[in-house]
Amino acid sequence: MATAPSNPNLAQFNFAEGDTDAAITKDNGRNAALDLYASQLTAFGQAIEQEQAETIQEAQAAANTAGEKAVESAQSAAAALQARNEAQAIAVGDLAITDLLPGPLNTVQDYVSVDVQGNLVRRNLATDVSSQLNGGSQSAALTRYDLAVSATTATLDLAQRNEYTVEASSPRTLIFANAPAANRAMTVVVTISGASAITWPAGIRWHGDGTTAPELGATWTIVVLSWDGANWSGVLGASA
Repeated sequence: MATAPSNPNLAQFNFAEGDTDAAITKDNGRNAALDLYASQLTAFGQAIEQEQAETIQEAQAAANTAGEKAVESAQSAAAALQARNEAQAIAVGDLAITDLLPGPLNTVQDYVSVDVQGNLVRRNLATDVSSQLNGGSQSAALTRYDLAVSATTATLDLAQRNEYTVEASSPRTLIFANAPAANRAMTVVVTISGASAITWPAGIRWHGDGTTAPELGATWTIVVLSWDGANWSGVLGASA
């Protein structure tokens, strides 16, 4: 980096009044010192200009290099995309991957199966289990499912589960949905957490006098209900 010249020491060229010979000599010295300082300033300005020009050249070169790399990157990305498209075309012809049979699996519990003709089809586990239970031609097992109820009414979907836990910190009204078809039996276990009033579906034949639902325990109660293909019956399993 260029260094600015120091200011000349002009005090050395001062002279006493009336000293004519010394005045001429020192005045010549002062002029020579000023000429030297002027030339040094000119050289300093030229050095600054040269440094600025070199900096601009370096910045331009860096910008050109960055631009070239950006072009190369874009070309590489385009080549990769073309290669992928070509590979996909080789694999599946003119179809996109998402157009292949049996189509996208975009619903929970979707799966791929084969129909009677051997064609790929999309099926759903929950729908299949429900149709088996309601159709009456096959058996199906249901897994336990805990249901925490925050609304005053709780619908228990018997086509999906056969064991429920109902939170009863406040009164609840229970509704049974999708009971099995006639001539199909089912057992439903309802665990009640809490002791608030439970309104059961009408028509349940309760153990004892046939009409009185079991009294709930202070903390929890287990009620076992049985479907015989036509009617519901219920009994107190345990409570505390």
